[in-house]
Amino acid sequence: MDVSSEGLQTVKNALITFRSDISGIGIFASKQSQDCLQNCAWQISKAKDQIASLEKQQAQFSQMVNEMEQNISSSQYQLQQIEKSLPVLNNQLNYLYAQQAQLKNRLVALKTQLSNAESDEEKQQIQQQINAVQSQLSGIQSVIQEVELKIRNSEEEKEQLHVKINEYSTRKNEYEAKLSEVKRTLNKAKEKLDRLNIAYRNVQADFESYIASVQNFENSSIESADQKTKVVEECIKLVEDMESVF
Repeated sequence: MDVSSEGLQTVKNALITFRSDISGIGIFASKQSQDCLQNCAWQISKAKDQIASLEKQQAQFSQMVNEMEQNISSSQYQLQQIEKSLPVLNNQLNYLYAQQAQLKNRLVALKTQLSNAESDEEKQQIQQQINAVQSQLSGIQSVIQEVELKIRNSEEEKEQLHVKINEYSTRKNEYEAKLSEVKRTLNKAKEKLDRLNIAYRNVQADFESYIASVQNFENSSIESADQKTKVVEECIKLVEDMESVF
């Protein structure tokens, strides 16, 4: 088979082109791998941010639930105190009513005695007793009004506390529902982060193996191309020497 220097030069050029094409594929593969890993790392960072936000929401709703529980407990304690005081106030009021009734009866009796009295001295003594009883009645009436006011205020406060407790309970249930939803979302986010971390480590290991293989392929291919180019150059020189002889 005839071999010309031109043919060998074509082979040499092809080897040089191949070497040029293959050179740098390791760097390219490494860059592509890093870009992919950066995207994976961004996804992990995004998941961590979501978890941080959800944990903050969880803490906020937990605090709000605790506040509602404290409000309910405080209101219930106040309600219990009022319910304990009401029987005492009612008993006090009944006692005052009884005292008032006795004094009124005493006053009627004294007025009757006054109308039947004959001497001025007797009338004066009875009038003094009437004045004393009227003064006692006036004092008891003032106390009765105070106790009645306390009872009305207590009843109103009792009703307000019932309303507050219902409101606090409703809000507590709402916060607990939101807290449960946040906890479910948080658990899912943590599971997702675990999967992303595992995937990242696996992908990283695969890329390291892939890059090493590509780099080995590049190095061996360049070495082979260089060796073959050297052989072709020697052949070209030999052919050129032979052509010069003939």
